[in-house]
Amino acid sequence: MLPSELKPLLRWLDLIVGTCGFYTVNVLNSKATWAAFARYPARYRSRMRLIEHGVAPPVPKRDRAATLARFAVPDDGRILLNVGRLAEQKNQGVLIRALAEISSVRLVVAGDGPLRGALEAAAAEWGVADRLHLLGDVRSEDVADLLAASDVFVFPSVWESFGLAAVEAALLGRPIVASDLDVLKEVLAGRDVAASFVRPNDATAWTAAIRAALAPAVEGRAARNGPAISERYTVRRMADAYGGLLAGATGPRAAQSS
Repeated sequence: MLPSELKPLLRWLDLIVGTCGFYTVNVLNSKATWAAFARYPARYRSRMRLIEHGVAPPVPKRDRAATLARFAVPDDGRILLNVGRLAEQKNQGVLIRALAEISSVRLVVAGDGPLRGALEAAAAEWGVADRLHLLGDVRSEDVADLLAASDVFVFPSVWESFGLAAVEAALLGRPIVASDLDVLKEVLAGRDVAASFVRPNDATAWTAAIRAALAPAVEGRAARNGPAISERYTVRRMADAYGGLLAGATGPRAAQSS
């Protein structure tokens, strides 16, 4: 992963290269990401195309009991699941603070990264080390099993360009509590999608939203997430869009894609 101190340089180089016309096409995967380029020069934006991700529904292979046993997570209460790198962007620290206020749940995190030690220290400080389960990197098929075994999917990222893990959780009918980011509100939009949105660093609000998401009525509504999301993000739709680009199609312009 690119060091944070190099990101401004990379953005500057991207701006120069794109404005000079060296890109044939620049594909963006969400309308929210598209909007982030609103102040870029028209010459840069003229080569932008919107192709939203296609997301295949995850296919669990194990039941809840087998999945939790595989990862040594006690099956003695409700499970919160986060999928993401242990890094500042993914912001799992706010979940540890919320965990300290909700005694009946465990937090399972699928992912590894540079903040592992800091998160373990925070869990010890807040007295929840026994209910925090950092699984490290897991295979995609294991993520499907973990999603199916969880009660609520939690996604406190401070930024995303799409939010693939959250969409996968929705496809499996999980209630979702996610950061109040434009892109997450975009990809999780829909009347039947059981998702709530919280300011990324507001631990009190995260605690309240998680408690609400654990309510039986929300779990019942979340079971309808899959059809609502899968109709928007089919793999076939994405493949057809890329096929059009490769065949020389012009694709949508900014005014058409906003």
